[in-house]
Amino acid sequence: MVTGEHHHFDLRDELDRISSPSLILAGERDPVIPIDGANAVAEALGNRARFVSFPDCGHGAWRDQPVAGLAAMGSFMEGVD
Repeated sequence: MVTGEHHHFDLRDELDRISSPSLILAGERDPVIPIDGANAVAEALGNRARFVSFPDCGHGAWRDQPVAGLAAMGSFMEGVD
């Protein structure tokens, strides 16, 4: 990330390779993966993804809001076969 490659780093064309259920936790103030980018990933994954956004959170939603973040992770894991 030091040389700025994150400005051109886009793996959305590779998302069809993911076949397992995926949980996307997104902080609405994330400077690394903005909420629109996280939502685009969730949309590309379709029904394989569960998208949960957190207001007033940065890059680590589970760290910024541990109760809500861990609850989302637990709920997701309970529903995974």
